[in-house]
Amino acid sequence: MSALSNPNLRTGICGLGAVSGYGWGKESLWDGVLSGRSAVRMVSVDGREYLAARPTPEGPEGSVRDHPSRYGRALFAATREAVADARTRGWSPGSRVGMIGAGSVGDVEYRRSYLGEHHGRLRNRDYLGLIPSTAPAMLLRDLGFSGGPVMNIQAACAATNVALVVAWQWLVSGFATDVIVAACDFSALPEDADQFFKMGALAVKGDPLDMSRPFQEGSRGFVVGEAAATLIMSTRYDKGYGLFLGGSMVQDPYHPISLNPDLTELVNTFEGALSSAGVGRRDVSYLYSHGTGTSQNDSAEIGVAEKVLDSDVTFLATKPLTGHCQGASAGVEGVLALLGLERGTMPSVVPVANAYSRLARGPEPRRDGVVLKSAIGMGGFNSAVIYAPPDFQPSP
Repeated sequence: MSALSNPNLRTGICGLGAVSGYGWGKESLWDGVLSGRSAVRMVSVDGREYLAARPTPEGPEGSVRDHPSRYGRALFAATREAVADARTRGWSPGSRVGMIGAGSVGDVEYRRSYLGEHHGRLRNRDYLGLIPSTAPAMLLRDLGFSGGPVMNIQAACAATNVALVVAWQWLVSGFATDVIVAACDFSALPEDADQFFKMGALAVKGDPLDMSRPFQEGSRGFVVGEAAATLIMSTRYDKGYGLFLGGSMVQDPYHPISLNPDLTELVNTFEGALSSAGVGRRDVSYLYSHGTGTSQNDSAEIGVAEKVLDSDVTFLATKPLTGHCQGASAGVEGVLALLGLERGTMPSVVPVANAYSRLARGPEPRRDGVVLKSAIGMGGFNSAVIYAPPDFQPSP
């Protein structure tokens, strides 16, 4: 299904919100990434030290009145910011505002507290906060929206991209008039970090920009992060950040943690995103990569790009700056991509070592064309979506 099959229905993103290791609010995220300073720090949890980007427990727009955990408070804050932002851009919500929650493993910290500190005993009100469906339902009540579809999507690190594709389908089909895509992942805890370290994918000590080097020599893997990111998708606004042209998800159940070396389904994912968006390879100026800094992921994305995209495409990578925020990572990177499209600067980390020739050498002025945003989750969750400037027209 292509949104461009109906030229009068050009869906866009008109509201953005974020909570990240840089602070509470999308401007903190934007300023932090453009500064070139990583939000990743050495943290100590239960006496165990490791690298992580973790938001402060409470910000100006999040409180324990919203939710008992950092996860819930950040989700509420990012979504409130996105809705307020959309309204300033002329968003007029329709009668069926839908919501899709996106994540990976859920509110790990709160469940940890429930089982440990509270010994499996909580008041009913607090216990309900453990159930993934509670936060979206209470958020919609808080915002005054009802009558639309609501669901959660858990698709590993591809979760936000997949949620955006589903939201787009809801809009194109008329199933919803507007969709709030709210991603959140607060799982940067030592027991989870330990598992990724044992898999050989995680750097736990040192300068994060030196340890995690996507598409550069000497990378030790990724550094973990936590974040919430919310995007409002609609056709009912005056001024959007950019268009959402389409996307694709292709499952490849090759291995729980390894990518299929033949890359067939990842190629199909990229090509499917281009086809659904109604654009060609020469329309793509940027690959906003998954960019984990692991040799497996980096070589796969290079291989697919060289098969599917033109040789002048620029790779963008920001995970060394924000941390790898798991199920929310594509949401954080979607917010940055859309801010970049509007503000004329595409964010990326400054390389610290010999790098792949197509990797940006830091933030750069935006060129014409679209952004292909990839997100690759463990277990074969391959996804890609296409963002474009508001006035974009595909090549003839």
